[in-house]
Amino acid sequence: MAEIKQSKRGGARNGAGRKPKASSDEPAKMGRPSHFTQDIADRICLMLAEGKTLTKICDMADMPDRSTEWRWRQAREDYRNAVARAREERAHAWAEEVVDITDDCPVDTASVAKARLRVDARLKIMAKHAPSLYGDKASVEVTGKDGGPVVTEVRRVIVDPANA
Repeated sequence: MAEIKQSKRGGARNGAGRKPKASSDEPAKMGRPSHFTQDIADRICLMLAEGKTLTKICDMADMPDRSTEWRWRQAREDYRNAVARAREERAHAWAEEVVDITDDCPVDTASVAKARLRVDARLKIMAKHAPSLYGDKASVEVTGKDGGPVVTEVRRVIVDPANA
């Protein structure tokens, strides 16, 4: 049997420099999660609502990669709706972050340019994910007298050419 040595990084290694295989009574450690669980979905939505992006979330070792997360959204309507709600909540978190970015920005040219870029990127995404609150689209509502419905009237007038 191969001799097990402690590596410089703290992990056990066999003589060939590889990690020893798990024994049959120990379950093998898996990589990133690929099967949907409500716990992971809840954690993803919570982090989204707190202001993190899916890219950063999916870069975490204990989270699914982007393609797996995308497949989950396509396959599960409940998860897709939860992600949409979390993105709306993220827009609120980013609104507060925009204020912090502008308040904490030093007054030198490079810092102001970087802060403006960060703010503009957040504002554009906020407008897409929560357009009723952060969108630029203006709507015009037309009402009739005293806020009632608009009344349209069509009159038909017959004119006698002989008397005209």
